[in-house]
Amino acid sequence: MDTRGALGAAAGIAVAVGAFALGRAQAAPERPPFLGTDGSDWAAMGEKEKLALLRGFLIGAAYAEKGRGKQVGPDALEALRQKGELRFCFVPELYKARLEDLYFYKDQRALPLYEALRRIEAQIREGNSPPPSPQ
Repeated sequence: MDTRGALGAAAGIAVAVGAFALGRAQAAPERPPFLGTDGSDWAAMGEKEKLALLRGFLIGAAYAEKGRGKQVGPDALEALRQKGELRFCFVPELYKARLEDLYFYKDQRALPLYEALRRIEAQIREGNSPPPSPQ
């Protein structure tokens, strides 16, 4: 192989490596930590990702609330959820629908996901509480 051929091969390899690195940098942006996840991140997720995130959040919240330091299995947590004894006791699909409604408005997308879920939970509970009894 002559000098021009070797230089051409080296230049080709350098361009390929650079293009690969550039593609990796553009294709895989770093995800924010959960507490930094907001409506813009939510809007960029697929349907399966959204439900997986909500299921994980709800399982973690249930375990943190009722299972800390105890042997609590999924069946026990599900029973507590069905009785309404967990802070976040509704199904992931309900929270997903409410988040879709909230984050539809672009001015709401800066709201962190955990805060949006807290507000949604409070709204659901307030809206579903029985009316005050007459005095």
